Amino acid sequence: LLLSDLMVVDGYNTWACDVLHVFTSILKRLSTGDDKDKEVSEVVYQLKNDALKGLNALAKSEPLKVLIVDTSLPLLMLATAAKNDRDDIANTAAQVCLSLGFTEDDQAVQVAGNDAKLLGDWFCMQQSLLIQAMAREEIRMLVVQTWKKAVGKAKKE
Repeated sequence: LLLSDLMVVDGYNTWACDVLHVFTSILKRLSTGDDKDKEVSEVVYQLKNDALKGLNALAKSEPLKVLIVDTSLPLLMLATAAKNDRDDIANTAAQVCLSLGFTEDDQAVQVAGNDAKLLGDWFCMQQSLLIQAMAREEIRMLVVQTWKKAVGKAKKE
């Protein structure tokens, strides 16, 4: 909803970063590990799962992906690795990773394992490669247009 066209026009899309910060704060608090010996209530599981679902919605926005990787990737790796008795949290965290562009069968993900720093570096390199490919395409189109004009003039003469 925050990233819809209506919200962009009204200027509410700027709240997306604040909402992302709140989701990350919830995950940090619930991932401290202080309550490992205590029984964790259903409300805590639901809150964590809802925060992950919110991150998943925000992860579909290209501008927010880098911020999510910078702030939340270690928490996502913890959530995907923690498959105790609650697979729904691990599955939701895996969905966020998929929305960010990480796939389970990707070699980089398999090599990095659960190392958030390595995965973050991989993500940044993939983004750089995408930008380079876009720049190459722009240059190619400009060269084709420029040479098309020059070749057309040479044929007329």
